[in-house]
Amino acid sequence: MGLKAALTTIMALGVLVGVSLPPRGWSQNPQARRVVAVRAGRMFDPKSGTNLPDQVVLIQGERITDVGPAGRVKVPAGATVIDLSRATVLPGLIDGHVHLTDGKGDQRQQAIHSATESLKAGYTTLVTQGSHGGNYADVELKREIDSG
Repeated sequence: MGLKAALTTIMALGVLVGVSLPPRGWSQNPQARRVVAVRAGRMFDPKSGTNLPDQVVLIQGERITDVGPAGRVKVPAGATVIDLSRATVLPGLIDGHVHLTDGKGDQRQQAIHSATESLKAGYTTLVTQGSHGGNYADVELKREIDSG
């Protein structure tokens, strides 16, 4: 598996809790046409275990469409450019064991808070191991994300 494929499968900028959004056509979702280019000073390649210098991640709508050296990846005119040229970018992290709730208080708010904090920490995929007394708060959170 190449770098592009590896990053594409695990990097999900802005994706919450590792769930996919319902499919939408171009005409139904103007955001699907939005192009964002992330310029990374360094990008961690998990396959080789090295940092690659001067990389670009090209995102169209909700999908990563290209990853590679800045000299190769063509950034379309009108694209929003996020300059992280002084930073290291890495793929979204996966937490294989989380509990979104603790069984006390507002379970919905706890699930939202836990997922949001995980995303802020770089985790784009969470594998829930149940919700302590949460009455399926994790399932309800996924449904809310799916519905927009």
